[in-house]
Amino acid sequence: MSDSDSSESDVGNRYVRDRRASEIDRELERVQRQKQESSNRPPKTVDKDKESRRRFIFNRWPRAPDGGTITPENAVIGKLAPGDLQLWGETLNDFHIINRYPLKKGEKSYLITITTSSKMLGWCEKNNENYAIDEMAEARMEADPTVVEPYDIARLIRDHEKAAFDYALESGLKDLVPRPSISAPRYPMPWPRVPFSRSMRKWPQPPMLEKLLPLSSLPTTLVVHDPWGTVDGHYKSRRHSWKPPMRGTKALRYRLQLSSAGEQRIKDEQKAAQEKKDAETKILETFLADPHTRNQMPKNGLVIRTHAGSEADVEPPIFCLLSAPPAVDPNEPAHLRISPSHHLGSGNHSVLYDAEYEVPRDLLVPRPFCDSCVFETAIRIRDEEDSTSSGDKPTNATGDDMLADTKVPDKDSEPALNPSTGKEKESVLQTVDKFSWSDYKGPIRVVCVDVHYFKPFDEPCRHFVDNQEEIRKPPTATVRVAAKLSKQGDNHLKAEARNYEAFPLYFFQHWNGLVIPPSQQHPVPVGAMAPQYYGYYVFDALVDDDDPIAQGPLPEQGVEMDTSDTGGKKDVYRSPILLMELCGTPINGDELCVDDREEAISLFNRFHCAGWTHQSLYQRNIVRKPGPISAHPDERLLNSQSNKGMGENWTFRMIDYGRSRNFEDEKHPCYDGRDYREVLRVENNKLWNWLSFNDYPAE
Repeated sequence: MSDSDSSESDVGNRYVRDRRASEIDRELERVQRQKQESSNRPPKTVDKDKESRRRFIFNRWPRAPDGGTITPENAVIGKLAPGDLQLWGETLNDFHIINRYPLKKGEKSYLITITTSSKMLGWCEKNNENYAIDEMAEARMEADPTVVEPYDIARLIRDHEKAAFDYALESGLKDLVPRPSISAPRYPMPWPRVPFSRSMRKWPQPPMLEKLLPLSSLPTTLVVHDPWGTVDGHYKSRRHSWKPPMRGTKALRYRLQLSSAGEQRIKDEQKAAQEKKDAETKILETFLADPHTRNQMPKNGLVIRTHAGSEADVEPPIFCLLSAPPAVDPNEPAHLRISPSHHLGSGNHSVLYDAEYEVPRDLLVPRPFCDSCVFETAIRIRDEEDSTSSGDKPTNATGDDMLADTKVPDKDSEPALNPSTGKEKESVLQTVDKFSWSDYKGPIRVVCVDVHYFKPFDEPCRHFVDNQEEIRKPPTATVRVAAKLSKQGDNHLKAEARNYEAFPLYFFQHWNGLVIPPSQQHPVPVGAMAPQYYGYYVFDALVDDDDPIAQGPLPEQGVEMDTSDTGGKKDVYRSPILLMELCGTPINGDELCVDDREEAISLFNRFHCAGWTHQSLYQRNIVRKPGPISAHPDERLLNSQSNKGMGENWTFRMIDYGRSRNFEDEKHPCYDGRDYREVLRVENNKLWNWLSFNDYPAE
């Protein structure tokens, strides 16, 4: 090799070494930069308990050796979750891993899929593959998807009122009389309750309203009592107790405002209600034409058992057909009380408060009736009819003589009580559902009874004249809701209300069972996606604050009272108010176990499957509270403290729908014709990273 060749080789080697060194330096800089960025984040510690999955698929559906191949063309649609999601099962035992084609001995399959019991049952019956006999038998016993109702709000309200009444008795108010109090003509003693009372012993906190209310039943008028002026949309950090008002205090009257989607929803509700009424009328007409156990009995009735067995030579049972209860008047105003002490959070566009919502009692608690009076009336009518035909003298038996315990005809009605003890008892008076389980088969006698449904201040019947607790009921019911206010010049709240009114009904419903949404591989509960919606109200006028339960505070020193329609100010801003369910606190991804993380993510996946984009996918817009929704609040509290403090049976919701849009249905009132494929891609990437625990949308 010549010297020139050697020098050229050295130069080339130095160039390669320098190039490699520069690449290594750049790589080291990149690694250093990543370490720097990661050092700014909180350290992620892996907790074995958090990463231990409790909801997973553990069953494998056996295939017949000579069975066919499962293809998309011959697949069967099983039981569907709301939103037409196919992979639904009642329990974890109803999810299976399946080989799409039968395996030969020693053969391994790489073509497997996830399925459910109902899908495989349908496919096996269609293709005559009866190899998995035990699995098919269990699949036939699987229940259908049904709505799970929240814990009865009427029962919680009655418990709250009972606690108040018991405290009044302990305080020495033992000689209570059924008359209105002087200070509050609309309320019997010991009401009205002081707003935002905190003493758990004296006045327990009002229950949270979680019931789905039809949009057509919401009060059209809302009287807002806002002594601190929070409706201007700015958070005020003052903390005061509720005090008597100065003379001339004004309250704010708001009116319910509906979008075109809300008007359409009311039409759909009215149509569904009419169809239900027509079906009930048909059942009633069929039963009255042939009153026999072979025909379905109407639900609005009670059954009097006149015998203990199923012998034939006995008097047939008496079906008491009850008159319908009075309808709820939507024109009766509701009241809302807002306090800065119950501020929940503030954002760029809105302020949220834990508010007290006082509604007409009939909206949440059905009016009670005296079933002893129903029993007496039915027996009297029967005896009169018999005496007319036979000439015998009617009996003078009373309901107390023959009635040992009573049940109400509807599970939402007031519980029937013994007037003397106030406790439930056994009886020959039964609900239709309970009677349907009896052994009796034969004719039934029908008696129409005009029922008196009690309202506050009604003269009590003789059975309850000594039961003050049952007599002294307030005309209203107070519950807790979230009141969302908008900052001036922002339209997100109006857009959010329109979206709430346009959402399909299953967005607000809780369902039984589990589902595997698209892009996920493990079952998650089928809970509601959105909070319950209780109306969007806009300011209408100032009214006199003469409601004694809504007394405002004393004005601060140096602050002039607002006694005119404008309060002496120009362009006074009064925010619209969106009322919705209290759904808990924002989540922290680092504190969630892997099952809860999957459940939170499933809300967005199901939202996308319904044709919607959220466009504000962050942790602050996913909230949770103790569950399950059907359990008593005390049981939920215990669940939140179980599982080594991580809790279990949480219920998750999405909030903040001001930017949400429908991208699928061109006829939808919230349809946006822009191309949202990029938005969906970004949201799906966020969800996937979060699910993998690499990163999560924390901003």
